[in-house]
Amino acid sequence: MSYIRASDNNLENFRPYHHFNRFNDVFPNSLINRPCYRNISSFKLDMKEHDNYYTLKADLPGLDKSNIKITLDNGLLKITANRSETIDETNDPSHIHISERSYGSFSRSINIPENVDVNNIMANYIDGVLDIKLQKNTSLPNARTISIQ
Repeated sequence: MSYIRASDNNLENFRPYHHFNRFNDVFPNSLINRPCYRNISSFKLDMKEHDNYYTLKADLPGLDKSNIKITLDNGLLKITANRSETIDETNDPSHIHISERSYGSFSRSINIPENVDVNNIMANYIDGVLDIKLQKNTSLPNARTISIQ
C-alpha cells in the first residue's frame, strides 16, 4: 500500500483499498468474475420534474417489453427486468472469445413524490428506453395554513 504525505499535491499514488482488488487473484473462479454476473443488479435512470408531471427514463437495452415489470406499492415504484441467456451450440466455452453481456434479473426501486396521481401513470418502451410519465395530482394543495390550538 502506498501513501502520500499531506504536503504532496499528487494524489495519484493514494490507493488505500487496492488490496481489495486481489480478490480476483485469490478467487479466480468466483461468481463475481463470471461475465453473466457482472452489473446485473442495477441499471441507469433519470427522473425529471415538469410543470404538471414527472418523467422517469430507464436504459434497458436489448430487452423485450414482456420481460419488464413495473409495480407501485405504498409510494415505491419498482422496475424489474429479466434477460435470459440464449443457449445454442456456440455457447461452448471453447468457442467464446468475449462474453460481457449481463443476464439474469435486475431491478431498481425509487420513492415517488407524494403529489403523483397514482391512477395516472403511463409507460412506454421504445428503442431500449423505458419512459414512465407520472402525472401530478393537481387537487393536492401545496401549501396550507395550520391554525394553532
